[in-house]
Amino acid sequence: MSQCIRASRFLEARTGQVPSGMEGSHQAQQRSQTTSLHRQEPGSLPHPVQKGPNSLAMDNSTKQVKFLSVGYANCFSVKNKLAQLELVTITNNFDIVCLTETKLDNTFPDSLLSLSNNFSVVRKDRNKHGGGVAILKSIRFLPIEIPSSLLSSEIAGVDIMAGGVSIRIVVGYHPSHHSKLDAEILKLQKAKLNVWRKEGNSTNYKNISADLKVALIKEEKRVNDERLTNGSVKDFFKFINSRYKDNQEIGTLKNDSGAPINCDSEKVELFSDSFSKVFTEDNNVHPHFDKRTEELVSSPDFEPYIIEHTLSKLTPKLNTTPDGIPALFLKNVCTAIALPLSIIFRESFRTSIVPTAWKTAIVKPLHKKGSRANPNNYRPISLTSSVGKVMEKLVRKQLTNYLNSNRLLSNCQYGFRSSMSTEAQLLSYQADILTN
Repeated sequence: MSQCIRASRFLEARTGQVPSGMEGSHQAQQRSQTTSLHRQEPGSLPHPVQKGPNSLAMDNSTKQVKFLSVGYANCFSVKNKLAQLELVTITNNFDIVCLTETKLDNTFPDSLLSLSNNFSVVRKDRNKHGGGVAILKSIRFLPIEIPSSLLSSEIAGVDIMAGGVSIRIVVGYHPSHHSKLDAEILKLQKAKLNVWRKEGNSTNYKNISADLKVALIKEEKRVNDERLTNGSVKDFFKFINSRYKDNQEIGTLKNDSGAPINCDSEKVELFSDSFSKVFTEDNNVHPHFDKRTEELVSSPDFEPYIIEHTLSKLTPKLNTTPDGIPALFLKNVCTAIALPLSIIFRESFRTSIVPTAWKTAIVKPLHKKGSRANPNNYRPISLTSSVGKVMEKLVRKQLTNYLNSNRLLSNCQYGFRSSMSTEAQLLSYQADILTN
């Protein structure tokens, strides 16, 4: 609780009532905690909103903040309370809102929780009914990395730099019970707590702690093995992505002289300079290839029914695009826009002119390795128009059919080809080794 005490010096807590509909359920042993600001025990201050002023200006914010206002609510499902949440947030002028029991899953996008795009979202969902936490923040913060031992817990946190001092805000949800938790682990947890209360940091306490750690490691291994061997490809990649996918925001960067950069516009310039150094400009020199077929590639077919079918097969997701048109929208209106897109695609192909919006991309820096403060340790990912990618898909399909039908691709080419995977390449390589 040292961080809690340190934070409380900056944030003087005041309480107020959550409006009707935002209460949630606090049962006998159920409690929700914002550990860096306050610790709410069962029965104390039913459904409070915690907030407090901070007289320190925020160094890494694009706006000058004299006071930091933090709100908390147990939502008991936030989906149908977004309007009330936005009203409370605007009325109290919150900079940060901590939420528990959000009851969201991965089908609910952050954009709907951002309260009209006024907040950035850091969240941890249970991805099944119940639980879940979220932190909404209107000024720049750095999400903290949750230790791997706590990845199964519902915890989210942010670090704030105020007047040269770091303040950590963490919100966690602690359910009253865990139906799938091993009985041995529950027994050891209770024994550990009882021994701590009676004996403190005794030898007996250390022995029980060691036994509990071993039991937790075994349980985690059992759960992970179950996810990896249940035969579900979706569960497999979901598990892998949860371990390796990086969704952290970009914090403070350092320029060539080592000076810290917090301003967004200066960060953009740093990344632009870094990415431009590795960019290869086309010299318009084309390699020579011997002519291997008399067949000519035909023009792509942009018939409305083909476009409608292609749109209907898009992944229904709210992806970020420069034109603000996500794939989900295109999929839902595929029939209505098939003819207009057919006209646009044909004209673009005929005139060799690509619409400007399709040539615009949102460049997202993706951390590779090393220090996160070094812009050279990031690689660019371009998010382009979903409409433009539909036309690219139709052109690619025509070219691929031409190359395959005329056997113009080597049998050793496995990358970027349908039904030609890494596994197929490894099997072919293994066969060559065994036969030769």
